[in-house]
Amino acid sequence: ATAKLGIATPDDLAGRMGELAAIGPSVSALTAGTVPGEGHAARQASGPAIRLLGPCEVVVGGAVVDCPAGLLGQALKRVALAGRLPIEELMEELWPGAAPGAGRQRLRTLLTRLRQVVGPLLMRDGDWIRLAPEVEVDTLRFEELAGAAEAAAAARDPQAGELAGRALKLYRGELLPTDRHLDFTSGRRERLRRRYLSMVTIAVDHVAPGQVDRAVRLLEAAITEDPHEETLYIRAAALLATADRAGEAASFLRRARAALAELGVEPSSEAVELDRSLTRR
Repeated sequence: ATAKLGIATPDDLAGRMGELAAIGPSVSALTAGTVPGEGHAARQASGPAIRLLGPCEVVVGGAVVDCPAGLLGQALKRVALAGRLPIEELMEELWPGAAPGAGRQRLRTLLTRLRQVVGPLLMRDGDWIRLAPEVEVDTLRFEELAGAAEAAAAARDPQAGELAGRALKLYRGELLPTDRHLDFTSGRRERLRRRYLSMVTIAVDHVAPGQVDRAVRLLEAAITEDPHEETLYIRAAALLATADRAGEAASFLRRARAALAELGVEPSSEAVELDRSLTRR
């Protein structure tokens, strides 16, 4: 069966993606660098990796290259985002309505070509196409750290801030920004965006007292990613107001009003009240 698609199938692959998705170990294990399902090769900077947050990139042999274009890239992104995908489903997405025999021939050719371009990142596992076990995907790693940070924050664990900071370093931008036309990206893109905002909130919550500028920088970066999220402006303004920097705080609120005006939305009562309190100072 392996020869049909020209890709290897190691015996120990089964269950790999389930391990990657799990948040089993304690938060202390995560902060020590041990992440569920993360092998030694995946932790190496030179190990194979696929980056889907921001422009799509592949790390091969320590070199960073753009993801392939066309159907090669679509197949790579689809499997990387899902972790694994039934062969029949992938064929139908790539070549809708194609006869089974023709679809398998095309998939065999595509996978061979993909292996030539970026190496053995995908592999067959029975009736599935999945990531090779040593390949790290930034979305999976980001969600692992985000889940651990959220759990730590709920438990009032001070390590939550560190975990959130590590997750934020992986978020180079929204999921596959040039592939908004691909249906399989839309729901996941929004979920990752909301989780990114959650990480910003946790990171800001754990900034040391007196480090207002650091917290504001985190919020400013988030505003760049999501300029219409009013809560980011309000949080920055509130921090600056507490530090007796009313002018800077008012500037954030003005920016929030301008951003909301683009959507035809009025400022929230919280923003209005904060603005009034600044005026009374």
